[in-house]
Amino acid sequence: MKNFKPIFFILLFLFFLSPIVAFAFTAEKGTSIYVGETKTIEGNYFVAAANITIDGHITGDIFCAAQSVVINGTVDGDVICVGQSISVNGKVGGSLRTAASDINIRGTIDRGVSLAAANVNIEKSGKIGWDALIAAANAQIRGELGRSLHGAGANYTLGGKIVGDVDIYLDNNQKTTSNELVVGETAEIGGKLNYMSKTDAKISEQAQIAGEVIHKAFPVKRERKAAKGGYATLMFIAMLSALIVGTVLVKLWRAPILEITENMLKKFWPTLGWGFVLTIITPIAAFLIAITIIGARLALIIFSVWMLMMMFSKIMAAIAFGVWLVRNYWSAKKDSLITAMVLGIIISWLIFYIPFFGFIVSAIALWWGMGGLLVYLKKRYEK
Repeated sequence: MKNFKPIFFILLFLFFLSPIVAFAFTAEKGTSIYVGETKTIEGNYFVAAANITIDGHITGDIFCAAQSVVINGTVDGDVICVGQSISVNGKVGGSLRTAASDINIRGTIDRGVSLAAANVNIEKSGKIGWDALIAAANAQIRGELGRSLHGAGANYTLGGKIVGDVDIYLDNNQKTTSNELVVGETAEIGGKLNYMSKTDAKISEQAQIAGEVIHKAFPVKRERKAAKGGYATLMFIAMLSALIVGTVLVKLWRAPILEITENMLKKFWPTLGWGFVLTIITPIAAFLIAITIIGARLALIIFSVWMLMMMFSKIMAAIAFGVWLVRNYWSAKKDSLITAMVLGIIISWLIFYIPFFGFIVSAIALWWGMGGLLVYLKKRYEK
């Protein structure tokens, strides 16, 4: 047990470094978290739950993971969250960085936004002070952007005011021609409109575009085929490497792997939330230690442990996913961890390499696996 103490001490130390960054922080987890209208949370707020509702005031940043996140109140700093549904109806004094299935913005974001989702909706009342970076299958932009819009996805509808340029990349991987860019009659673009798409954009005659409209073509198919061949080779090598590492883990550490995956499946949102926080905080903490506290050696140790956990985290998530699959859909193999590992890694790695969607799933798997490893190390340390 003693071998785990130094590792967990380093990981635990990272969470207590956040006062160095913002002087104070609050951490919570549970099924449902509610911050009432009259409540003020000083400093940064770390929270993981199934449902999170913020009607009050957060004076720092908020880091969250949940199935549903609703922010009706005020956050003075940044909002960095991952979940299924995220809605911002209040005011964010910093930036919004989030990944979800559905993202809705009806409030005000003073700075920029970075959004990755299946559906993004910036309503007419939504206001973003700086740039918007959006990756979405479907995006509706009807609010106001203070600078430029940079987007990628399948379908975009522009109906609001964008002060700067617009750059849109519409996915060329689909076999259909359903991808489209629609610029509605209420759209106001203060700069240029650049877009890459199979088809011409549908631009209303009433739309106001101050700059040039540029429609770019996709590269020729021969070049794309060569790129796809290299992409497939890279995917195969990565999958094979993961299977080899997974086999070694299952053969040598079966009991710990089972314990980690059981906890990951039983407590999905808490493990995802802590993994998300650990992924974000560690590089910052290591940098601060290197320049202000103990020195480069400890920072190097912390960063090395973090990198090691990053290497194994997606494999752990894939194994947990495989365990869930065989238990629910292949009862004859429900006790075979090696089968679960192989099935989970193959399916997960195929999903990871799907353009756009795979990136989101890969990030979630990374955070989920990181959280599972952290919780396991914590339990071993406590014993």
